[in-house]
Amino acid sequence: MAVPGIAAAPPVVDRRRDVAQLEGQVAMLEQRYKSKYPKMMTARAALEEAKEALKRTALAQPAVLRNALEQAQTAERNLEIQFGEQEKSALALNKAAIVIRNWPVRPKPIAPYTKAFCARSRTQT
Repeated sequence: MAVPGIAAAPPVVDRRRDVAQLEGQVAMLEQRYKSKYPKMMTARAALEEAKEALKRTALAQPAVLRNALEQAQTAERNLEIQFGEQEKSALALNKAAIVIRNWPVRPKPIAPYTKAFCARSRTQT
């Protein structure tokens, strides 16, 4: 269990817990029974099976991690595509703004006309 990603995977942690419990049971039975006693033989067989299950689970984890990596890479590619589209859109809007700023005739501000209209309308009423 040298790779932290594999050692910390929930299925591996569960199998390790099972092995630890069975090791505790075997240690307890060793204090009471000899190695040829049926309960002792059953407990040792269960412990060996749990160790094999741990090994199989740990060996299956690289495929799970590879799948997670592929999903992350796919998500990253999709985000890069979306970023490119947003960048193109922003550049197009920027070009449109430059064209508007460079118009030869700029629109006149309407504030002075509005003030004059308001002043005229007050005097007429």
